[in-house]
Amino acid sequence: DSGVDKHYGYAFQWFGLCGLVAILYVWFQIVRRFLLRPRSNPAA
Repeated sequence: DSGVDKHYGYAFQWFGLCGLVAILYVWFQIVRRFLLRPRSNPAA
């Protein structure tokens, strides 16, 4: 039984890591573009 719980722990760890990578990708690729866009327009 302890082996199954350990595997669930590893699965949760990997899914959490994948979720973190997805959140960081969305933040750096999409959200920052919309946040930085108003600053670049007055300078142009």
